[in-house]
Amino acid sequence: MEKIIQDMPNDTVAITCNIKLIDKNQNSYGIIPYGFAVGKVDEYGSFVCEDTGEKILPISKHDEYKHNEEDVFFLYPVTFDELRDKYGEDLNSTGLAIAYYRELRENIVLMYKDGENEKLIVEPIPKKESSGIIKSAPEIMIPKKNEKPKSMGGRVIRSELYGYLKDRVKNNDDILEDISTSICHNLRETDPRMMHNILCVGGTGCGKTETVRQIAEYVNLPVTIYDCTKLTAEGYVGDSVTDIINKIYSNAKCDMSLAERSIVCLDEVDKLASRGNDVTDITVQQALLKFVEGGQFQFEPKKGANKLTLDTSLITVIATGAFDGMLNKENGKVIGFSGKTTDNNEEEKKEKKVASDESIKKYGFLPEFVGRFAQIFTYNDLDEQGYKSILTESKISPLLLVKDKYKELYGCEIEYDDAFLNAIIEEAISIGAGARSLNKIISKSFIKLEGAIIDEMDQGKELPKKLVLQKEMIKDPKNFRIR
Repeated sequence: MEKIIQDMPNDTVAITCNIKLIDKNQNSYGIIPYGFAVGKVDEYGSFVCEDTGEKILPISKHDEYKHNEEDVFFLYPVTFDELRDKYGEDLNSTGLAIAYYRELRENIVLMYKDGENEKLIVEPIPKKESSGIIKSAPEIMIPKKNEKPKSMGGRVIRSELYGYLKDRVKNNDDILEDISTSICHNLRETDPRMMHNILCVGGTGCGKTETVRQIAEYVNLPVTIYDCTKLTAEGYVGDSVTDIINKIYSNAKCDMSLAERSIVCLDEVDKLASRGNDVTDITVQQALLKFVEGGQFQFEPKKGANKLTLDTSLITVIATGAFDGMLNKENGKVIGFSGKTTDNNEEEKKEKKVASDESIKKYGFLPEFVGRFAQIFTYNDLDEQGYKSILTESKISPLLLVKDKYKELYGCEIEYDDAFLNAIIEEAISIGAGARSLNKIISKSFIKLEGAIIDEMDQGKELPKKLVLQKEMIKDPKNFRIR
């Protein structure tokens, strides 16, 4: 391994690690990757960090220490050329390093045991499962991840992300395409001044927060969805910006590199609007300014612990809100969310309500706060066709998921007609909570049917191969027939 290390050129990335006692009885230790360093290997085999000049010893020198868990070593140096072959040409050094660290941290288990000669033992992963990224250290292989997409500086294909979102969030294709562009931009960006913060405006249940969840799922990053109604000014009862920072760090499983590249959704942000002379709301907006534009925040991961510093500069911030009653004057006509048009012309009534910087300022937000959001997207409210599209086409449709479950668990094929779908849609519209009401309606409608099916299974009866559902079941869950 010494020869491998000394042969590495400048502009190299190495994973840093600690050695931790795994099993005291067996005197067994684990090598735990926890970060990365960018720099070069000097003539003595030490890794010299580019930014601090700190020297880190290779893992092969561990026998000169007494397994102090504070000691830091390095392993697996890789050139940027090798990383570009793996992750793409369009990433800078930081993005490549983060992608490399993330893949190693998630995919490789390293162990060594104290023995007679105090030598390093690595349990290799079979070559057939390897992606072969580490050409300089052929005895160590990294398993290929076939299902989860890359993130943390890896290459996320914009068209694939857009297709993924479009298959799940319905009725807002144009917005999803532009959001996909902004997300891919942010994942590649290393200049905080060029990050795209996003503000999503639209009625309850139109898909704003679900879009955030699906983005995080696809790019495999931690997501923190924070309810802004809990926020108060420092010194008041309630949460402060520091609580958001703690939640981000916790959701990233205390991995700082992940936390600083994660996605944060400021949900219900419209509730922070200032009404008249409400100084408290203004104070909260001002406190959020530094967070949204990017800055360093000190926090205690737990009470009494040493303070850590989290940099929000490269976090993707997505704010969402219904902005009920927000008015936007265009061409002399007044339109708005939960508002009315002043024109009786049917075509003008159908005109899409568009949020703008000006309308959001008038709603009660500081100009400098609104200015922190490079993109403002106005979601379409759900109509009957939108509900039907969610129920019959979305890959996260609660109805289609139930249909799949009945086939898998009970061997029953569920059938229904348009009247059944329309009954669900009518119920959702009457509730007025948008798409989020669909789960509740379907769960409530199917509970009696599923109970009867489970009873028949418990009694050893053969279940029917097909169940035809009628619309009456939506209003009265007892109104069904198994046979």
